[in-house]
Amino acid sequence: MSSETSGISVLNEQSIKESLLQDPLLFRNKSGDSVDSNSNELLSFESVMNKDTALVAELHDLNSLKQISDLILEFNANWEYIEVENCYYSLLNLRKKLKQNDTVLAKQNIRFQQSVITYVESLHLKLIEKVSDLLTEKFWNITSNSVVYNASVELNNVKFEYKPFLEFLSNELIIENDNILDLNNWFIKDMSLGELHNMVRNKMKIILNDYLHFELLLNKLKEALFNSNMKFDYDVNNRKLSWEENYHDVKSKDKLESLTNIVNYMNTELSELNSKLIEKLSPLVANEFTKLVKGNISEIVQNENLSTTVLTLNESINNLKSFTQTASWYFDTAVINDLLKSKEVYNNLILDQILESHLEQLRNIFKNKHSNTKWNELSECDIGKIAMKNNASIAKTEKSTKDIINLNKEDDWDWNDGNDGWDNEIDAGSLNSTPKIPNDNTWDEAWDVEVDVEIDDEENTSANQATNLHSIFVTQLPSLFINIACSFQKEAEKISENITTEEYFKFKFNVLQTALLAIAQVHYSGKWWQLFIDIRYIINSDQKFQRLEELNLRFIDNHLNMEKKQVYNIVTSLLSSLDSDENIKYASKEINHLLGMIKKNIFIPLCKIKGLEHDSNVLQFIHFFYFECIVNTISKWKIISERNSHNLSELISMISTGLEVEQTIRDQPKFREMNEKFVITGKILRSHLKEIMNMFYDGDFYLFSTDEIIQWIVLLFADTPLRRDAINDIRDIRNAQLDED
Repeated sequence: MSSETSGISVLNEQSIKESLLQDPLLFRNKSGDSVDSNSNELLSFESVMNKDTALVAELHDLNSLKQISDLILEFNANWEYIEVENCYYSLLNLRKKLKQNDTVLAKQNIRFQQSVITYVESLHLKLIEKVSDLLTEKFWNITSNSVVYNASVELNNVKFEYKPFLEFLSNELIIENDNILDLNNWFIKDMSLGELHNMVRNKMKIILNDYLHFELLLNKLKEALFNSNMKFDYDVNNRKLSWEENYHDVKSKDKLESLTNIVNYMNTELSELNSKLIEKLSPLVANEFTKLVKGNISEIVQNENLSTTVLTLNESINNLKSFTQTASWYFDTAVINDLLKSKEVYNNLILDQILESHLEQLRNIFKNKHSNTKWNELSECDIGKIAMKNNASIAKTEKSTKDIINLNKEDDWDWNDGNDGWDNEIDAGSLNSTPKIPNDNTWDEAWDVEVDVEIDDEENTSANQATNLHSIFVTQLPSLFINIACSFQKEAEKISENITTEEYFKFKFNVLQTALLAIAQVHYSGKWWQLFIDIRYIINSDQKFQRLEELNLRFIDNHLNMEKKQVYNIVTSLLSSLDSDENIKYASKEINHLLGMIKKNIFIPLCKIKGLEHDSNVLQFIHFFYFECIVNTISKWKIISERNSHNLSELISMISTGLEVEQTIRDQPKFREMNEKFVITGKILRSHLKEIMNMFYDGDFYLFSTDEIIQWIVLLFADTPLRRDAINDIRDIRNAQLDED
C-alpha cells in the first residue's frame, strides 16, 4: 500500500513538472530572457513553490490589513451619520481585529505600525468627546445659576433619546466598579499609555461623576439650596430651573415659593430620569423644607395662604418617593401636618426659637471684644456671697479616690443624660467642645486652649485672691449670663395659652445652662479655676440654676481627676523603679519637682477658689496622694528589702515635710490624722520588729487597723517564730480590746 502511494506521489510530481515545462512563462532565466528547456538556467521547481507560498502569505496579510481598513471606514461612515453606538461597536470590532492580526501588523515597517495605532487611539478620543458634547451641550446645560434638561435632542437630523443613551453609557462605554471608573474596561485598557490614554480616561471620569452620578448638578443645587437668600424660578415652557441671590430681606413666602419651584421641576422634569438623582436630591429639599417650616411656624400658622402652600408642598415632596426604587430616604408628611395643627408643638417650636436667639446672645458675649462691657474684666466681691449654698453640694464631689486609679478611659461629662436638647432646629455646632483626657505626656497642657482672650490683670489679682480671705474676683460673665437667663424666662412666659409644658421649659433651660459651660471653657486660657468661680457665682444668685450646679461640680471633678492621674502615674513609676532596683538613688530635686507640680496645678488653683470647695478638695487630694498613690502602692509589693525600707522611709519623710499645705488646712483634725498616719508609716519602714512592737504597745498605731499593722510586718520581715509571735500578740491585744468595748 505504501509503494502505491509512493508511485502516485512520483507520478503527480512528474506530471506537474511536465505541465510546468510546457508553460512558456517559465522558459526564462533569472534575468527574464527566454532559454532552452534543457538549459541549466531554468528556475527550479522548489523555488517556484517557495515563491507561491510567499505570495499566498502576502495575500493573506494584505487581506487582513484590508479588513482593518474596512473597519476604520465603517467607523468613519457611522461617524458621518453620528451613529454613536455603531461607532462604538465598529471600534470594538476594530480592536478585536487588531489583536487577531498583531503578527501581521508587526511585519510592517515601524512608521506604518505607529501610524495605525495612533489613528485608532484617536478614534477613542473622538468618540468619547462626542459623547461628552452630547451630554454637556445637548441633553444638559448646567451653568452657575441654571439647569436645563432635554429628554430628546436632534443633531444633524439624527434624534437622540436620553434614557436609551444613558443605558448605553452605563452598560457598555462607561463601566464602573464600586462607583469608580473600571480601568479594566477595553476602551481604556486596550490603549497604550500616553497622552491620548490620559485624555480618554479623564473624560470618562468626568462623564461618570458629573452625568451618571449627577455630582455636577447636585453640587450646584446644594450650594444654592443652602444659601438662605437664593431664589429659584421654574420656566415650564423652556424646561429651565434657574436661581439668583436676593440681597434684600427674603420672606417666608419667597422661600416657600422657591422650594415649590424646585419640587415642581423635580416632579415634572427629573422624575422619570433617574431614581438615583431623586434619591440624592429629595432628602436635601425635604430637610430645607422642614427647617423652613419649623423656623417660621409662628408666621405660617397665622397666615392661611402660607399654611395652604405648606400643605401642598408637603404632599409634593412626599410624591417624590414614588419615583425612587429604594427606601433610601424618609419623609413623613404627618410631621408638618402636626406642626400646623398642634398648639403644643407650635408653642414648643416658638420656645426653640427663643432658645436659639439667646444662645446666639451667649456666643456674642465672647465675640464682641470692642463692646462697652468686656466679659473678662474682673471685679471684687465678698467671699460670703459666692460660697456654695450648703455642705451637700460639697459632698457630691467626694468620690472614692480608687476611681482615679482606673482613669484609663476618657472622662465623661455626662451632659447627655436623657434628652440632650440638641434638636435639629438649634445650631448646636459651637456646643460640641467637651474636653477629653489627653495622653499621659500632655497633662500639663490639658486646659491650655489657645484663644485671644486674657483674664484682665491676672497677675495682679492672683496674689490678692490668695491672701485676702474675705473677697474673691469674678469676671463680668456671671452678670451677662444672668441677664440672658432672665430674658429667656420672661420671653418663655409670654407664649400664649401656657400649653408649653413645664418639663419642656426646664429641658430647654438646661440646654442654655449646659451651653454656657461648653462655650465658655475654651475662652479662659486654661484658667479653669476662674471659670469655676464665675459659674459658682451664677449658681448662688438663684436656685433655678440646678443643672449648672451639677455641671460645675463635674467640671472641677474632671479637672482634678486629670491632675490626680498625672500624679499617680509619676509616683507609681518612681516606686516601680525602686521595686525593681533597690540601688536607684533619687535626688531631692525629683521629689521637689513633683511637689512643685502639685502646688502649681492643684493647691494654688484651689486656693484661688476658696470656700468649702477649697478645703474639701485639698483634703481629698492629700488623702489620695498619701495613701492611694504611695502607701497602697507600696503595700502591694511582695516583699520590702532592708535597703528599700530605708529608701521608702526617706521618700515619705521628704514628701511629708516638703508638701506645702496652708496653715488653715494643717489646723484641721482630718489633716492632722492623715499626716500623722503617713509619718508613722515612714517610721514603720525603717524600724526593727522590736521597735515596731514597742510602738504598738505604746498605742502609736491607734490610726491603723489590725490588718494594716500585720501587713507591714509581713512585708518587712521574714517568716520566723519571732514574727509569728509578734503577729499573734497584735491580734490577741486588739481582740481583747474589742471584747472590752
